[in-house]
Amino acid sequence: MYAILAAAMGRARLLELCFGPAPVQTVDFRNLVLKEAPNQYLVCPPDFCAAEAHAESPVFDEPVQRLREKWFALVERQPRTELVDGDLESQRYTFRVKTAVIHFPDDVTVQFIALGDKRSTLAIYSRSHYGYSDLGENRRRVQSWLRELAGSLSG
Repeated sequence: MYAILAAAMGRARLLELCFGPAPVQTVDFRNLVLKEAPNQYLVCPPDFCAAEAHAESPVFDEPVQRLREKWFALVERQPRTELVDGDLESQRYTFRVKTAVIHFPDDVTVQFIALGDKRSTLAIYSRSHYGYSDLGENRRRVQSWLRELAGSLSG
């Protein structure tokens, strides 16, 4: 039944009708309050985020511009992922990732943080729009992307 409706209406429209819209929301890490649901994952440098992070951000021996360039190159290789919001001044960008089969929308917001001229870090908040549990998908995504990012900077 889902396949027929999805084909007739389009997946995005069907999900919106079933679950409501999935608007892009601006994330202010310094005032972020996490939801009670486990379908989110936050990585943050110490004393940067208002919310308690699930993990501490790595520090890279790279200028913030190179970190941002490598991040964008990594995200471009991800399937079903697109930039949906960005602010060059704050160095904060949001990407929409759609799940493989049903195309549930998850948003990943990243903010790049300069630590002087030659070091940098980032804050990442990945969250699902729909449902309560994501079975750890946001955590897996962020950890995988951070591993890939570290590998691309070390090579």
